Amino acid sequence: MTMPVMSGEARLPWLKSLRADIPVILSSGFSEVEAAPQFQGKGLTEFIQKPYGAAALAEKVKGAIARASARRKAAEGRAD
Repeated sequence: MTMPVMSGEARLPWLKSLRADIPVILSSGFSEVEAAPQFQGKGLTEFIQKPYGAAALAEKVKGAIARASARRKAAEGRAD
């Protein structure tokens, strides 16, 4: 994945170094089959393929937050 200054592959560990449990959504013009494998096992939460609309992005953000919340609760031994 190409971005100005830092690639997506470099950015993900950098983000995780700031906060290990941060939910990360990969956005790419490539398909998930092409883009996501290089991030496998590195803490990627969601994938959304470009182009996308606001509603699709909102659903991905909602899913990422829900998954992060569930992982946090599981780590704390809570079931609420």
